[in-house]
Amino acid sequence: MTIARAVFVVITMFAAAAVTHAQVPADLLRWRSILLASVCAWIFGFVLIAAIIAVYAFSLGFAARGAPDPAAIQQFANVVGPTWGPRLSIVITGVAALWLGRRMMPRPIVHGLLIGLLVGGLPYALSHSFAIEPILIFAATLLAGAIGGWLGGLIKKSPEVSGA
Repeated sequence: MTIARAVFVVITMFAAAAVTHAQVPADLLRWRSILLASVCAWIFGFVLIAAIIAVYAFSLGFAARGAPDPAAIQQFANVVGPTWGPRLSIVITGVAALWLGRRMMPRPIVHGLLIGLLVGGLPYALSHSFAIEPILIFAATLLAGAIGGWLGGLIKKSPEVSGA
């Protein structure tokens, strides 16, 4: 086992211990909401990257006053996808955890950690990468989920106040 895999296992065990330590009964975890927020965050990351590449392609087309250069678009996509994709995923995970934490549920930090675990852990586990950068991105995704859940718990939806 490489150092990167060992760090991944330690971070995952830490997240699992934090969820277990929170002592949230399984029936209080809103699994459908957690899965929905995680899938939406993951898909939205891809859509956002595709939109950035499409805007670049349109700007190349307008600058050339015709068809854009496919090689330039491919080169831009090869740079933007691997560099911006994980960073946008971290931000989107934090926003998804904030959205879920604002809803009236117990332990918003646990819900945020689970979102971070699903959004960041699944791609890393499937990537078979032995580098340290994916580990750091996974840890940042977990942290973004926890912070988003915490902030969402602080700014929970206030009940509507009827006018007097």
